[in-house]
Amino acid sequence: MTDMAVGAAQSESRRSFTIEPPILAGLPREVRLQLLRGAERCRFAEGEHLDEGERAEVIGVILSGTARVYLAGLERRQQTLRYVRAGDFMGAAWLHGVRLTVRTQAITPVRWLRLHPPSASHLMRTSAEFASAVAASMAMDHAAALDQLQQSAFLTVRQRLIKQLLVRASIEGRSLHITQRDMANLVGSVREVVGRIAHDLESRGAIKSVSAGVVEVVPAVLERLCDEKSDVRDRQRCPGRSVV
Repeated sequence: MTDMAVGAAQSESRRSFTIEPPILAGLPREVRLQLLRGAERCRFAEGEHLDEGERAEVIGVILSGTARVYLAGLERRQQTLRYVRAGDFMGAAWLHGVRLTVRTQAITPVRWLRLHPPSASHLMRTSAEFASAVAASMAMDHAAALDQLQQSAFLTVRQRLIKQLLVRASIEGRSLHITQRDMANLVGSVREVVGRIAHDLESRGAIKSVSAGVVEVVPAVLERLCDEKSDVRDRQRCPGRSVV
C-alpha cells in the first residue's frame, strides 16, 4: 500500500532516509534524481507481501525493517532463501527481464522505496555507476542462492532450522513470533517434521514456548546443538527428508 509518492528532482531535498541506501549513496546526483523520478514509498505490516497485487515486480530499496525472500513449492511448502534489510536493493533480475518465482514477505514492519521500472531500466543502459551497483546486487543474490543450495544438500532439516532460528534471533531478538508452520516455511519442510525437531530442541533447553506463536531461543545452546549429528530415528521416521 502506497504511503506517499516520491517526487522528481525538486523534492529530493525534502526526502530523508533511515539510512542512506548504498545503491543511492554511490550514484552521481543527476543519476540519483533520474532513478527517484516516479518512485514511491510504501509501508508493509508484518506478514504482508511486497509483491502483492498488480505490481509484482519487486524493484527498489528497503528503507527500514526486514523481509524474507522465499520459494514456494508444492503442498504450500516454502524455502527461505535470504533476508533483506535496510539499505538492501532488490529487483536486479527484473531489470534484466528475468521473471522470478520467488516472493518477498515482511517479517517486521517494512518501509520500502519502490522504483519506477522504466526509469530504472533506462539507467541500466545509460549509467555505468547504476549498472555496476545492480551487478553487485545480483552477485549477492547468487551467493545467497548458492548458500541455501549448499545447506539443502549437506545439512539436515534440524541443522537448517537451527541456523534459521539463529538468523531470526539476530534480527528480532531472543523472543520470536513464530509458529511451527512458520518454522517449516523457513526450511522447506512440513509441520510434522519440524514439530518433532522443535520438541527435541525445547527438551534440551535451546528454545522455550512462551505462549501461542511466541518462542524464546537460547543462541548459545542452538549453536552447540547445530554441530551435533541428527538422531538416526528422525531419518528413519521421515525417509528421504533428512536433508531436504
